Amino acid sequence: MAIIGLGEIGLAVAERASAFGIQVVAMHKAEFLAQLPDNAIVINTSRGNVIDDNAMLEVLNHRGFRLGADVWNNEPKAKSGEFVSPFAQHRSVVGSHHATRSSAPSGTSP
Repeated sequence: MAIIGLGEIGLAVAERASAFGIQVVAMHKAEFLAQLPDNAIVINTSRGNVIDDNAMLEVLNHRGFRLGADVWNNEPKAKSGEFVSPFAQHRSVVGSHHATRSSAPSGTSP
């Protein structure tokens, strides 16, 4: 598993993945897609600009990658427009809107 951004959440994910025997590496944005093996699964829940759209489309289409995300480079602000993206209908992408924007403040329970 490759993690970009080892902030509080990234470190928590790394700790949990390691407990399941998953090898975890931290990578810089510019190199991480090239370093991952074919058929990798990329999950982005941090910021849309963490992933270069063109590079991600290349590996989705030609290296069997899959993407799960709730953040996007060109996502509209709340209720301000339609989301248009090459990822929206891609067969190897599972996505949603950024959930913390439409829920109670992070870290609190309902």
